[in-house]
Amino acid sequence: MCEFHIREMQKTTEYKQAGHYDFPRIVGVKTGNKSKLTRIREGLFPVVEKKKFAVRSTHQTFLSMLDTFPNEVFDHDYDLLDALSQGSDHWRYPVIEEDAISAKSEEQEYLKQLGKPYGYAGTFQNR
Repeated sequence: MCEFHIREMQKTTEYKQAGHYDFPRIVGVKTGNKSKLTRIREGLFPVVEKKKFAVRSTHQTFLSMLDTFPNEVFDHDYDLLDALSQGSDHWRYPVIEEDAISAKSEEQEYLKQLGKPYGYAGTFQNR
């Protein structure tokens, strides 16, 4: 999906006039049979919430999609968010291996807690 959008962007006059180079190779990422909304929630949001993602105020398409997610909005099929979420394991800033392992385990623990009810700090007491 991302490859299609990048190839289309490379065909535009603006891209060529800006002097950008074409991407020599794009490798697809398997989706794991997850829905688009799940991929975005699990792949992109943890990175954004941990402030490991930067965006400029000029990236209005991205910001608009982020503001309206997950509601159906005209002109938003969330392909951009989906493409970013699928690559989040590959485009993260390089870190020390121990920090990467620690961050991955924290992220896994965070994902386990999604959707659970609040209160009792995760415990249930019989009364």
